[in-house]
Amino acid sequence: MTDAERLHEDLSFVRRAVDRPAPAGPATIYWLWAAICLVGIALPDHSPRHVPLFWSIAGPTGWLVSLVLGYRHSRRVGQLDGREGLRHFAHWGILLGAVGIVLLLAHRGLVAPAGVGPVSLLLVGVTYLLAGLHLDRLLLLPGALMVAGVFVLLSRDSWTLVAGLVAFGLACAGVVASRPRDGEGEHVRG
Repeated sequence: MTDAERLHEDLSFVRRAVDRPAPAGPATIYWLWAAICLVGIALPDHSPRHVPLFWSIAGPTGWLVSLVLGYRHSRRVGQLDGREGLRHFAHWGILLGAVGIVLLLAHRGLVAPAGVGPVSLLLVGVTYLLAGLHLDRLLLLPGALMVAGVFVLLSRDSWTLVAGLVAFGLACAGVVASRPRDGEGEHVRG
């Protein structure tokens, strides 16, 4: 092999490495949120008084666990990018803050108590859809199902049905994320 061929091969390798999208987050994050959402979204149908306690613990804890899992995954696959990590941190942190603001509005009587769940679900769904557009395409289906869940609540008032839809969407994302892609053992973001 000549020096020119070797240089061409090396440059081709570098180009493929640079052009290759970062892998999606680990499947465990999707499974984590599928479990949290299955329980937390169905809770109003089964034990409404426990909903605030559940989400005040599960929301922030799930967010922190997701940050740790995402960081460890990025480190493991060798694509630790501080700016990308900050984008995820800010994106999901803003959601956490927005839901907190909905709770403050409800506390002040500006949002009816019965509206807190559907408004929060809409915020989460829109945030997932935006994440699907800008961070990880796997989040489009769960986001769409969350927004659709708001319409289900308008017609049937069945949180358990919505919980099943959302958990199904997140589980589908988990299945796709757990499958090797691109010949390198990792799912590639779209």
